[in-house]
Amino acid sequence: MPDPPGRAGACGVNHVARPGAAGPDGDLYFPLDLCGDLGIAISRDEGGTWQRKMIARTSIRDLYPTSVATDSAGDVYIAWLASTRAAGPGVSGRGLPFLIFSRDHGRTWSKPMMVGAPGVHQALHVAVTAARAVRVAISYLGSRSDAADAAFSGYITESFDVLAGRPVFWSAAVNKPSKPLYPGAHTETFGDRLFFIADAFSLDGTPWAAFHCLDEPSCPSGRIGVAAWLAMP
Repeated sequence: MPDPPGRAGACGVNHVARPGAAGPDGDLYFPLDLCGDLGIAISRDEGGTWQRKMIARTSIRDLYPTSVATDSAGDVYIAWLASTRAAGPGVSGRGLPFLIFSRDHGRTWSKPMMVGAPGVHQALHVAVTAARAVRVAISYLGSRSDAADAAFSGYITESFDVLAGRPVFWSAAVNKPSKPLYPGAHTETFGDRLFFIADAFSLDGTPWAAFHCLDEPSCPSGRIGVAAWLAMP
């Protein structure tokens, strides 16, 4: 899948998340950081030409490589981390996970929804996946603390009616609070960068997520991956 070409000298037009998503009709979708606002690059001719547009006024903190997904009906979903307030002393200001969707192949978009679990104050990286229409799952590293050195747990959030006027989201952490998956104070040098965040639906409809784990009791052998699924009550 080709990357959408950028315009030399323009602010933020180049893609931030290299992988895009392809709809069931072959349309290509790449999320864009337009100087902090959320945009989309769309190609309807296999990357031959691209249309760019701004879709949400926001304050992007992160667009991860798995920030865009499409479902079997052709609906498009983008998840990102947005700053919700200015960072103060001792506060990281990393942002919270938001979700937006389009039901008409990217021509119009819903209002952004904050989809973080209750009690989560900040998040690191976010991934989104979709299956049949109205079924979506989001995964991210979240912390219930505002501190800049807070530890992060893995979270999975799912909705069975995301396209409804007032959708319901189910969320759970995948680890015990005493055994977080990521230390917020860790310095991300190139060899220890936080890459491994992804999610997908299994054939039976269970949402699975993959998390990076480093320097924490849950991963005593070092930098490995952690896989988890969301079990409904």
